[in-house]
Amino acid sequence: MLTRRTLARLNERPKEINRLPLMVIGAVSLALGGALYILASSPLLALATLAAGVLGGLGTYKAQKARSITPLIYDDLDGDVALRFAAVGEACKDLSSSERIWHLSDSPEQRTLKAGDTYFPSEREPARVGLLEIPGIRANVPIWGIDAGDGKIFFFPEGILIYRNERYDGISYKSFKVGFDPARFFEEEAIPEDAEIIGRTWRYTKGDGSPDRRYTPNPQIPVILYGVLHISGRSGLGVRLEVSNTTAAARFARAFGARIRRSAHEEQPSTASESDGQERAPHAAEETEAESAAREVLGVAHGASMAEITTAYKKLALTYHPDKVANLAPEVREFADQKMKEINAAYAELKLQSNSRSTVSTREPAGGGD
Repeated sequence: MLTRRTLARLNERPKEINRLPLMVIGAVSLALGGALYILASSPLLALATLAAGVLGGLGTYKAQKARSITPLIYDDLDGDVALRFAAVGEACKDLSSSERIWHLSDSPEQRTLKAGDTYFPSEREPARVGLLEIPGIRANVPIWGIDAGDGKIFFFPEGILIYRNERYDGISYKSFKVGFDPARFFEEEAIPEDAEIIGRTWRYTKGDGSPDRRYTPNPQIPVILYGVLHISGRSGLGVRLEVSNTTAAARFARAFGARIRRSAHEEQPSTASESDGQERAPHAAEETEAESAAREVLGVAHGASMAEITTAYKKLALTYHPDKVANLAPEVREFADQKMKEINAAYAELKLQSNSRSTVSTREPAGGGD
């Protein structure tokens, strides 16, 4: 388990293998082997000495390696910790499915990314989300992490470790904050398949948006809707990720308590290019209290399509499914059972409302004269 003592041991561990003992063992075994071969004329004894030196060096290497690794064993997680850890794992897995994830720079422009503005993502580096190697730690449960270039974030059952400059800092889940903004970017690189093209413009434009003829060539470039995650916390943590899959980014933020009231589509002004086969979800003029509560349970925004609702339902159902908690404590199984009932009821309510609206729309008479 992660404690202050564990954290201190991690930061005090030897970072590199000490080669001096290995070199000494190798030199002594070679010298002895050579002396036995020359002076005693005993090739077998010389080979045995060399073999003993190799084994001694290997044993010394393994001993040093073991001292640099701290094992963390999680055999009996309590109910809330187990469910939170499972939910965080699913959120990270979902985020990792995005085709492209970038780490944005800490420039003033990048720090103020928000919906409605459009940016050139010139200061960004590839980032990774996955089951990453954890320096100096070996855990018996899958630990998801985010590699943001100058630092890494690892999600453990009881807390979060930030790895920077070969040192760890620990923060609690309560102090770990994730914000989300859908933002528009001019994309001049290859467009990820899971990204959404919401418009096109020219590389150089006039004030009215028309192409500036003074520049040649002046190619058209797509405007892409990306999800931007703002990750912050104690110890100066501040990371911004640009994610090609906006829906996955929003779900990741929701897993850490972010309230996203509107869908990414609602955040963006309409453009002429939205008619290029881009289907928008119908927005209900009014929403019942039961429907609003159901959306809150599933973590979906007002105006989300039935496909988005179904995806959110499947994600939550996977987390709280009886098979996931079968080996946990009785109170955990009881809690998961209650959550499944809430999730099923919420999904049924939203499906019913969707079907009702579809029925009403098909019954409405078409406009026009007799």
